Amino acid sequence: MKIRFAVLFIVLCVAGVFLYFEDELTPVYRNLATFMPADDASFSGSGRRIEITFDYERQGGAGSNQYAVWIEDADGKLIRTLAVTKYTSTGGWRLRKTSLSHWRKIADPLHMSMEEIEAVSGATPQNSGSYRVIWDFTDDNGNQVPDGEYKCRLEAALFFSSYALYDGTFTTGNEAAVIYPTPQYSCENSSHIDMIGQVEMAYYPE
Repeated sequence: MKIRFAVLFIVLCVAGVFLYFEDELTPVYRNLATFMPADDASFSGSGRRIEITFDYERQGGAGSNQYAVWIEDADGKLIRTLAVTKYTSTGGWRLRKTSLSHWRKIADPLHMSMEEIEAVSGATPQNSGSYRVIWDFTDDNGNQVPDGEYKCRLEAALFFSSYALYDGTFTTGNEAAVIYPTPQYSCENSSHIDMIGQVEMAYYPE
């Protein structure tokens, strides 16, 4: 009996260490996607696009600092994952089942190839600040999507099972538009609720 308790204790300790240092211990793939600092001067800001900008306040401890940004069509079909933090996308969801559950449901990472995962996963920013993700109206294959209605979604894993979800819907046209979506919280009193703030979704026709 004592041996069983000792083994269980060791397993729990290892799991605890993994959760605490989850970003550092996650396998490092190519991480082609990035969360671009909002003030990055390397982006020219031209062409038809949707820009999703948000403030990020890095949280201490485990069970947080995970988020995903993706695009759906009017029927709720996934068009493209723009970026998702690498811990969840590269397998962390197996250990933490509730991490980014909305993104996981539509993207189905279990059946994504390593190339697909590499193309959308990005390192979790180590510094708090304002970040931006941009969609150029292309799908996963780089093809231009037709005119129509599209929904931007940003999901943040606040603290283990609690989350915040931001939605903004745009219809293509000649007029620019900006949305400041109101967050949908799974728990209004969740810990780490300040992780994501000041979300802005902007459509630019050119």
